[in-house]
This record gives sequence, structure tokens and C-alpha cells, in this order.
Amino acid sequence: MRILTIVLLAATSLCACHGTTCTLVACQSGITLLFTGPDGEPVSDVRGTLTVDGTEIEFDCLPDDYDDTIHCFEGGVSVVIDGGETAQLTVTTSDDLLEMSGELTLDFEDVYPNGEECGVGCQTSTHEVMLEDSLFDG
Repeated sequence: MRILTIVLLAATSLCACHGTTCTLVACQSGITLLFTGPDGEPVSDVRGTLTVDGTEIEFDCLPDDYDDTIHCFEGGVSVVIDGGETAQLTVTTSDDLLEMSGELTLDFEDVYPNGEECGVGCQTSTHEVMLEDSLFDG
């Protein structure tokens, strides 16, 4: 029994000396769009279409709406998708007063929520999107 205790203490000491504590925090690869209006203030309540490599993703956001692939938040939306080089984006506010349509060059960066030493990261591409006054006359 004494030998078992010594072995357990030695094993515990080795783990403590290493200093790496990995948690179960996960992340998903994707694109985050941050919307601002002409005044530079964040814009919410948007809807639009994001097309990446032929995959079309529609979103209709109110803050804090989300599902498995789309998470809306105050001033933006995150879309779960793996990879891509360019994206077509069309977005308007729910009242049709602001809009934007154009192409985004995707630049994915590695993210490690548990630290690089723990591995299992994801890739994200974040873009600031300026919405302009709509030409819609209602």
C-alpha cells in the first residue's frame, strides 16, 4: 500500500510540474460579421444572404437569436462554416433603411480557446461591414 501511495504522489507531482490545464471549451470554425451604420454605431435587426463557395446561408437576425449554424448578437452575426476564400454578402436592416451588397475576402485565423498547447482549435474570419443608406423609397 505504501508503494502505491508513493507512485500516486509521484504521478501527481509530474502532472503539476507540467503546468498545462486543458478544459473542454470548444469552438466552431466560421465567419463573424460586425455591422455598423453610416454613423459608426452597431446595427442589429438585419437579414441577409452569405454565399461561400456555392453554399448559400440566409439569416434573419434579432439580437440573441441563434441555432446550430447561425448566432445573432447585438451588432453582428456569426455563421458556422468550414473554409472558403471569398463570400458574397447581401444584407439589409429589417426596416430596409440600411443595406450593403458586396464581396468579402475571407482571411481565416487559428483560434485556440484552451491554448495552443491543448490543440483542437478552429478557424475564424471576422469582418466589419458598413451599411449604407438604402435607395429603397418604400
